[in-house]
Amino acid sequence: GRDVLKKAEEGNPLAKEICDDNQAGAPDADNPIFGPDGVLTKGVQILTIVVGLAAVVAIIVSGLNLVASGGNPENVSKARKGIVYAVVGLIIALMAQIIVSFVLNKV
Repeated sequence: GRDVLKKAEEGNPLAKEICDDNQAGAPDADNPIFGPDGVLTKGVQILTIVVGLAAVVAIIVSGLNLVASGGNPENVSKARKGIVYAVVGLIIALMAQIIVSFVLNKV
């Protein structure tokens, strides 16, 4: 396998740069899609912020509904479900951010 690469390097003066490119497995700094300032990376960051803000608002609204329920079991149950769903959504958004970051660093 290595002999083939050596023969390719001998015939092409740019082969060394091409073969040595991205050895660490990290995305290129100037990659417009996957780089640190890439479209996909920025999109995931913005989506995570939006989902996080929506989850915080949902937790606040559900908390206010819980306080205002007046002990009505049906309203208490709805408010608790709202809080649980918001927290689960927040956890999923954080996990998505971690997974995308992990995958982009391995590509």
